[in-house]
Order: sequence, then structure tokens, then C-alpha cells
Amino acid sequence: MIDPVRLNFSLLSDKDNFSNLDFTENDGTDPLGVDIFLKQKALGYRKNNLSAIYTVRVDGELAAFFALSMFAIQVKELHDKEKIGDMNLVSYPAILLGQMGVDKRFRNQGIGYRICQFCLGLAQEVGKKVACRYVILETNEQKASYYKKLLFEQSTKKSQKIWMYRRVS
Repeated sequence: MIDPVRLNFSLLSDKDNFSNLDFTENDGTDPLGVDIFLKQKALGYRKNNLSAIYTVRVDGELAAFFALSMFAIQVKELHDKEKIGDMNLVSYPAILLGQMGVDKRFRNQGIGYRICQFCLGLAQEVGKKVACRYVILETNEQKASYYKKLLFEQSTKKSQKIWMYRRVS
């Protein structure tokens, strides 16, 4: 596990160079489109204010990135215990962890966990000024068990990928 003191989170800059990093799976596939997103779409998302793209550095070296956007989760996609009485709401406010990638050299060292913790903390701060009840993400079956360990719940939404959410405390 990497000591969190060694990590630095900052917004993506035009000077950041990810060309030598590899966000594909060990077999070379990119089932969640993470590598493609970063190398072909991230700057456009940032410039058009569609996502805030963050970088994560370990001792100054680029190691990971993630994209955050405002979002909403449909009430019908939540488990019953999450629903608020009889308020007849259609959706709840959330932050979408839209893309997250950790370079192969830095995997299995706790960076993904620290990214999730950062997102939950940011959601708490945002929630003090603008309502934010959840952090949500989309993943695949192979990675869903990882997020379950981080207390994310699987949504009831039917999709090719798995939607997961965690309530902001």
C-alpha cells in the first residue's frame, strides 16, 4: 500500500502527459474504455465543462486519473432502504465517478481506494452547499467485487455494465 502522504490530487492540465501510461487490463483489453477516454476524450470533456478530470501523482509521477461530473440517480434504481419516505422524488443528486484509471505499474497499491475516499470527501463538501446524496459509478462484473469491499451497493438498473452507488455520510 502506498502511503497516502505520497499522493497528490490535482486537476488535469494541458501539460500532463499520459502517453507512456497504460490503463488497459492485463490482457490488453479496455472493457470500460478508460484508456481510450483519457487519451482521446478527456481534454474535450474538460474544455466543454462535462467533467472535472483529476490526476493522481505518486511522488510527483503521474499514476492515475479520474473524471467527476454532477449526476442524479433514479430512485427506482436504489434499494428500498435508501428511499426517503413518501416524498415522491424521481431522483437523488449525486456525483458520477465517470472514469477512473490506474496505470499498470501502480495497481494493487491502494490508489483506487484513495480515489474513492477523495470522491466521497468531495461529495460531502459539495453537499454542504449543493445537495449531494451519493457517489455513483459504472463498472463491469469483474471489478464490482472491488467496489463492494468499499461499501458501494449494486444498483437495480439493468444495463450491460453494473451501476453502483454509495451514500455520502
